[in-house]
Amino acid sequence: MWPEEATAVLESGRSLTELRSVGPFTAHFIAEWLRVSPDPPTPPPLRDGFITYAYARTVVDAHPEWRAVARADHQMHTDATDGSSTIEEMAEAAASIGRERIAITDHSKTLRITNGMDEARLVAQGEHIAAVNARGTGPVEIDAYPDRQDLDVERLRIVAAEGAWISIGTDAHTPAELVFLEIGIAAAILAGVSRDRILNLLSAPELAERVGLIRATKKREIRGGGSIWQGASASASTQRQARPADPALSVARPEVDSAPDRPAPAEASLKTSESKPRTRRRKG
Repeated sequence: MWPEEATAVLESGRSLTELRSVGPFTAHFIAEWLRVSPDPPTPPPLRDGFITYAYARTVVDAHPEWRAVARADHQMHTDATDGSSTIEEMAEAAASIGRERIAITDHSKTLRITNGMDEARLVAQGEHIAAVNARGTGPVEIDAYPDRQDLDVERLRIVAAEGAWISIGTDAHTPAELVFLEIGIAAAILAGVSRDRILNLLSAPELAERVGLIRATKKREIRGGGSIWQGASASASTQRQARPADPALSVARPEVDSAPDRPAPAEASLKTSESKPRTRRRKG
């Protein structure tokens, strides 16, 4: 999760303790490992093909035309489930690093270990709930969290060949994790995904228009006897509410674990509790 490789830090004459969570004791061992250059272990199958945050930054820096993808982050969590911060805190942190739109994707009640939300809590969280859980016809997601990285580059090449839409999100559970969007951007670059298929690049009106088209399609399927559930979303500001011209914060569909076979909840006002003690970070 370091923004630059340990080798680069050493070669520049700086201390390894500048890196996150590295103290003098750990720095000594890292320096020794770099000096003797041991063979790295073979990663387990679930981690094969992962890229580091530092490498992701170099890839994105080499392709500045992709920088605009970082205007939006389409997956993150709040203290309503297993995140550590409120919606307002996540929005403010996202705005501070240049995000114009974020999607809050808190878990549903089906994932109990994360304090998943039931219908009443979901309605209470949303303002202007209108977006669609476009299962089956919606975009493919890149989860850019360092420990997840799905879809990976190899599978993204298949997606790119099919011309599917791509949504990139950090899966952040704390404000500090919002920076990892570049891992997802780098994966899209390395896989040869076309920028015109990246949902993050759409403006708020363009995204709303696309969501509306998908919603209309889902309604037709439901009338025809299908059982596709329409999820919930809401809009708010990525900046402080005192600024009326702030960009839109999209609070999008629940995650895959939150797709019960039921109609969409009605529109509701956005209500967010104060910060509360951090719940433990989910694994995987």
